[in-house]
Amino acid sequence: MGFSPRELAELTDVKHTSVHKTLARLKNDGLVRKADSYWAVADDVTGSRLANVVSLQRIEAEYGDDAYGESDDWTESAPDLGENA
Repeated sequence: MGFSPRELAELTDVKHTSVHKTLARLKNDGLVRKADSYWAVADDVTGSRLANVVSLQRIEAEYGDDAYGESDDWTESAPDLGENA
């Protein structure tokens, strides 16, 4: 999915010239790509973000009902591992 600078300016209430400058900086940093007159998030950034979301969803599904997350009372009974732990 891509957006024109004008669309981004309208969606964000940011000046059109500022959008162009920001997109140029983001492109230099490899975060966005340009195709014709449209801009989109770079493919590797999209893949990385998607992997992060999937990983977090998997962690939540696997450990979301973990009793340690419900209360911090368990810290009182945790053993002291010393200052080098």
